Amino acid sequence: MKTATTALFAAVLLLLTFAPRSHAIERLQISVQCPDVVLAWPSADAETYLVQYRQTLDTNSTWITLTNLMPNDAGTNWTTFVHSNQLQCASNLQSSAPLTARFSSSLVNAVLSGQDSYPLSLPPMPQVTILTNGLRKFVPWEEVYGPVRPIMMPIPPTLRQRVLASYSADTLEMTEPASAHSDPQPEDDGPGDLDPPATGFYRVVRNGLHLFGITNGTVLSGKVVLPVEIGFDDAIEFDGFFAMVGDTNQTVPANGLEFQEVTNSLPEFVLWDTRQVTNGAYQVFLGAQWGETEIHESSPVTVIVSNTIWFPDSWNVAGYYINVEAQSIHANGTYQVDIYDDTGFQILQASGTNDSEGFITYGGFRGFVVENFDQNGEIYPSVSYTVVVTTSSQGDSPSATATNMIWTEFKWPVQGAGWTKFAIGYQPIFGNPSLGGINAVALQAMIQGVYTSAQARPGFPEGQRVIRGSDQNPYELSSQFDFTQLLVPDIRDDLVRNLYYFGHGAAAHIGQKSVPRYLSIDDLNFVLRNNFKEPLAGTNAHPFRFVWLDGCYTAKGDLWKAFGIPKEQNVSTNRFLARGMRYRAFMGWTGGHLIRLGSFNTQHATFVGDFWDGWSGVNTNGQPRTLREAHTFGATQRGTASPWQDAVGHLRIYGSEGLRWQDTYP
Repeated sequence: MKTATTALFAAVLLLLTFAPRSHAIERLQISVQCPDVVLAWPSADAETYLVQYRQTLDTNSTWITLTNLMPNDAGTNWTTFVHSNQLQCASNLQSSAPLTARFSSSLVNAVLSGQDSYPLSLPPMPQVTILTNGLRKFVPWEEVYGPVRPIMMPIPPTLRQRVLASYSADTLEMTEPASAHSDPQPEDDGPGDLDPPATGFYRVVRNGLHLFGITNGTVLSGKVVLPVEIGFDDAIEFDGFFAMVGDTNQTVPANGLEFQEVTNSLPEFVLWDTRQVTNGAYQVFLGAQWGETEIHESSPVTVIVSNTIWFPDSWNVAGYYINVEAQSIHANGTYQVDIYDDTGFQILQASGTNDSEGFITYGGFRGFVVENFDQNGEIYPSVSYTVVVTTSSQGDSPSATATNMIWTEFKWPVQGAGWTKFAIGYQPIFGNPSLGGINAVALQAMIQGVYTSAQARPGFPEGQRVIRGSDQNPYELSSQFDFTQLLVPDIRDDLVRNLYYFGHGAAAHIGQKSVPRYLSIDDLNFVLRNNFKEPLAGTNAHPFRFVWLDGCYTAKGDLWKAFGIPKEQNVSTNRFLARGMRYRAFMGWTGGHLIRLGSFNTQHATFVGDFWDGWSGVNTNGQPRTLREAHTFGATQRGTASPWQDAVGHLRIYGSEGLRWQDTYP
């Protein structure tokens, strides 16, 4: 048992509340053992806790940390903390009158009806931002995502016994139905709840990031909303959050999985359309970044995804073709597909059989494509398509139906063979190079090399291949004005479909929020006129062909999405061809490797120069190098040295690794 002492007197105690950056742990139990206040809560091995107290909730009272990084009590699933000498032992607290036991009505009803679990309702969902006629507006969460399902919490045997005993002794008081963010109820197998008046406020927070109500083995299906517990010091200003699948050393994205940020850049929920991945076990973990270089990654939680129908090729974007693929548990069964445009008009109905693994088939192939252009070669105007898939197994078993939304990416600008321009910008993080500083001059020289490569690219008249700046006068991002008034119109230009940025980075923005001089994911979505109605859709009004955000942690979050590039490694050629869409790729860092002890990283500078030279050149077979070949060319110093491990392990390529330097390839 751990103890801490703070000189404070109060008549009695209790209550729990929540702060902006720390979400209190569920089912905190508070009792009086006069003159002490005893806190107890369910815990697990390897977890640590932050315990705080405040006298009132007015602005003159602040949270006082009683202990931080407190380990759990070993050998038990409950941890106890004693706040010593907090109360005056008045005689009315010594009464022998029976104490009231409080339980939520949802728990009591479940126990009395013999259920094994009870529903824990989620708090009201935040409104969702959508774009209508060029203007942002807010609509109810349910209008976009549908009703939010409660989390089902198991009922331990000891908890069931306590509820039944209180019910029999007529000392039971039912409260409002259990909620994830309501004042906690004593719905666990720990100490009971007392019922004295309340004057003080306590909270206990698990340190780090955690998925609320999700444990190893939890089964997920459909579109799920997973609340996030955030347990950090309130003074931290977060730069970004991310959710990934894998472990902390080798992470990969999971389709349809992302944070939903609601206020002050704080993610309250993780959204996951589990139908966008194949059924099976997945390790999901959360991450947070702050202070440009600090990063925290949680331990993964293993969940089981189980759906009747799912969409394994889940890049839900159509170009000149609509790609339709689905899989179900109905192996060797039958299917029907109905497709509707954004007016509700049915454009197609198809039916057929499923193969031995449950994939829908057509003409002997898995899935099928539908033309999305008219006789003049113009893409149809529907901004989205609703695909309704119904499958059934052999025999008389019930059928199942699932709906998927596919969004339209419209025609890119065509000039000559479809050439596109570059935008290039960098932060002079070592100062003004004209003053002669070694690091500042070295950085400018690196950027000048990037300009030299981009300016030599054919397709536009000389001097028009990069939209701003030149090798003699690189474009510097020195202020917020440079980001919002210059870089923004550059990347919005219809002919600009390539971007190289060097500077400070984060999981959710480029630049520095603390200064400020930056652009966030929301900023990029807004200026590129991306779709706001369905965050999981990944649709883009202004997709890019190639983006390299050469800043720390830019591949950790969801920056890729703003540019219309799938967050998957080594996307096959067929994925693009089946949609009639141009190849594209995103490069970014999963770590911080640009600066070494305050000086410019010469290995990084060498890599950048060799990469651009390599990508614009040819391989040993005389063929234009692919993006992956250029990556390897740069990492090995043009094939003359052992690979630079930072680039090999932390510079990620999402999208097409076969992308080539010239727009005509492909």
